[in-house]
Amino acid sequence: MIDTNTLIIGSPEDLQSKIVKEHGKGPISRDLRRLRRVSFFCTHRKRDTEVRKKVYTIEGFDQNAVDYTFEMKRHNADGGVTTETITAYDYFLRQYNLRLKYPQLPLVKTRKKGEVFPMELCHIQEVVLPLSMEH
Repeated sequence: MIDTNTLIIGSPEDLQSKIVKEHGKGPISRDLRRLRRVSFFCTHRKRDTEVRKKVYTIEGFDQNAVDYTFEMKRHNADGGVTTETITAYDYFLRQYNLRLKYPQLPLVKTRKKGEVFPMELCHIQEVVLPLSMEH
């Protein structure tokens, strides 16, 4: 899943299994912290095309999609607003018709408060180094 010069985690299945076993306090969690400030983008929304993709920055990681809940507001036909508590897993299923394959992976937190994305929907932004830095 993630493979850099100094960080090799393995397949999403391996990562999910290891994270569940170590309860956020082992070597995988330390490795994930090293990804802070890395840029990424998501392509699960129709408006995020190759030309107009929004780039986010990893600020950290949160609970998994099954355990993470938030208050979602919906507008009623009568003009009122209802609020319901929903999990991140259920939100992506309802809003985008996406059944997450790895709901036990931590959610990726961005700089915007309360904004999280399932790890499996995140793509690391390619970094282009100047020619003088490539060697």
